[in-house]
Amino acid sequence: MDYRPQEIKAGLMVVVSAILLIAFLIAVSGLKLFKKTNEYTVRYDYTGGLEVGSTVRFGGMEVGVIKDMHIYPKDNSLIEFVLEIDDSIPVKTNSEAMVTSIGLMGEQHINITTGHPDSALLPPGSLLRAKEVPSLSQLAEPMAEIATQVNETLTEIRALFGSDNQKQIASIFVNLNDLLEKNQESIATMMENTNKAIQDLNSLTDKVDDLLLNNESNISNSMQHLEETLQQTKNLMKHVDRMIVDLDNVVLTKGTNFNEIMDNLQRTTGNLEEFSRSIKDRPWQLIRKSAPADRDIEK
Repeated sequence: MDYRPQEIKAGLMVVVSAILLIAFLIAVSGLKLFKKTNEYTVRYDYTGGLEVGSTVRFGGMEVGVIKDMHIYPKDNSLIEFVLEIDDSIPVKTNSEAMVTSIGLMGEQHINITTGHPDSALLPPGSLLRAKEVPSLSQLAEPMAEIATQVNETLTEIRALFGSDNQKQIASIFVNLNDLLEKNQESIATMMENTNKAIQDLNSLTDKVDDLLLNNESNISNSMQHLEETLQQTKNLMKHVDRMIVDLDNVVLTKGTNFNEIMDNLQRTTGNLEEFSRSIKDRPWQLIRKSAPADRDIEK
């Protein structure tokens, strides 16, 4: 069957259009048919508006997409994301994944930090370290509270500087000016006395400095003599300590002899005391060996 040129041209246009449509759909959907990817997981308690297909970046560079997201079965307070990333990306063991955006109005995405250059690579299928970053919506409530407190503070300041308080403040300044004018001479005298005292103190300080400079050699000699005296004192104390140790040794080694001498002295003292008593009772023993005869007493 013969085809006319118009039919062949129409067929070619349909085929080319189909190929272009398929290429356009692949580009729009972000499919990468001939690139290898690795999967990692990360868990958050706040998604920040992320969806399946949202961008995953590595150091700000687009490297993949969110393949799946679901509630973590073991902890229903967390949402687990499955990230599909180009296998050439060096995800490290200390890399952190955070939910962020580029600028205030930018699209939310997951950004993975590059980590330390000496850190080991994280095996595919591993759990990434999650870093929670508060979003603007989460910060809105604290900011609103701060704004309320600022408004209250401004209201109190306005009340403080209201018309009534302004009159009182003006009156205080007027009274202060009157007080300063009335005591101007006293204040001037006090300032002069203060300046004079400062000058005298400076003069005394200069004199002390001059005295120290003029007697620097004497002070140095005195300090040297004092150090020598201290050294001699230390040496003397060492000799005294040595003498005490020697005396202790002598007392320990000769202790028995001292005890015998003391016993002999005690016995000798006892004998002397007995001899003294006998002399007092019988003094004639110093001259005679026997006692004198008894005298007859006439009746």
